[in-house]
Amino acid sequence: MPQSDNPTLWRKDHKTGRDVMPALQSEFLDWLLTSKDDREHNTIRSWAAAHGVSAATPTEWKKDRRFRREWEDRAAAKNISVDRIQNVIDTLYEAAVGGDVQAAKMYLSHVEKLAPPVVVQRDPDVQDLSDEELRVLVAGLVAEDVDDVASA
Repeated sequence: MPQSDNPTLWRKDHKTGRDVMPALQSEFLDWLLTSKDDREHNTIRSWAAAHGVSAATPTEWKKDRRFRREWEDRAAAKNISVDRIQNVIDTLYEAAVGGDVQAAKMYLSHVEKLAPPVVVQRDPDVQDLSDEELRVLVAGLVAEDVDDVASA
């Protein structure tokens, strides 16, 4: 059987040049990335027995640099998915509304990062103005107030 047809060996994808994981290892990786509460098998040993491989085989797979790279890539994609993040934000919001101060702080911190930055325009500091500049400024403000009252 040619190497590319062997379901237990890694192969190269001709389009991307990336290593492609064998189907059984991919299935094992899916199992690893599944929540422990949702797994059909509780241990690697029981997963291996159900799939007709030695209990040592999945442990060996986990040592392979290609397997570890694929594991890291899939875990990162799963952990930063919009659905997962939104669920966490929703949970934080509900806890915050329910009175959890720490959750409120975390929620507001997250929302603050998403909000556009506030640009603060600062007028010249009055203490830095000369007496003459201050007189001109006050006279201008008084004149504006008189105009506003007269037009009202």
